[in-house]
Amino acid sequence: MRKTVWAAVAAIVILPITAATQAPGEYVGAETCTGCHEDVADSFEKTAHANALEVLVEAGSDGDAECLACHATGVEDSKYVDGAVTCEACHGPGGEHVATGEATTINNEIGEADCLKCHTADWSPDFDYDEYLAKGIHG
Repeated sequence: MRKTVWAAVAAIVILPITAATQAPGEYVGAETCTGCHEDVADSFEKTAHANALEVLVEAGSDGDAECLACHATGVEDSKYVDGAVTCEACHGPGGEHVATGEATTINNEIGEADCLKCHTADWSPDFDYDEYLAKGIHG
């Protein structure tokens, strides 16, 4: 119930304000995406990507910009928009999408090459794209 209420508030209050202030190429954060895509956000919360930053925290590497590049979203100078691998990590910054509502302003054609940017042979040697895809990308 709380998520439904939050989504309604976001759609009515936050999204119009955000849309007016967001620029193309700007990260808006997963909470903004959730305002319209609650079903995807709910299923995503069950994935390892939703907890990617916790791996770094446990290893004491959460201040390392190189590690954060794959374990957080919108990273710049060891600061980040979202402390997880959220929507914009794969789909790109959502500023233009939020401002225009156009689906063509974000990457909806996510493929293996996108995953391999972080799931490298060194850091993710057992990564199998087909197996991952079969589990469902959003959970």
